[in-house]
Amino acid sequence: MTDKLCTKYKKSKHAKFSGFSLWKACLEGNQEAWKEMEEYNKLDVLSLEELALKLMPWDNSIDFNLYSSSLENVCGICGSVEFIKKGFTYTSAGKYQRYRCKGCGAESRGQENLLSKEKRKSLRKRTVK
Repeated sequence: MTDKLCTKYKKSKHAKFSGFSLWKACLEGNQEAWKEMEEYNKLDVLSLEELALKLMPWDNSIDFNLYSSSLENVCGICGSVEFIKKGFTYTSAGKYQRYRCKGCGAESRGQENLLSKEKRKSLRKRTVK
């Protein structure tokens, strides 16, 4: 996927050693293979980081807020602190501000219920028949 989605960093092709032969040559102490492995790994890490940043908005399995000691609102995907308001989210129990991260485009919602106390009291919960 990195060869199709990454624009800044592209994985390098193995110049002299292909596939497992690179690993084997490194294990045998071949310095030329080690140099090729080092160059390959540098670009591999950078291209995978670029790919991860592109795919993060669609992955909700990690919430980086959990690992931040800051009390500031932080995007749980990319760590950005810049958001724009994007309307509201409605549930059966309330109305919440919706936000879009300026860094990665991920959407989130606030936790404060914006309905008045009186309106929340007047809501009826539907029961399933």
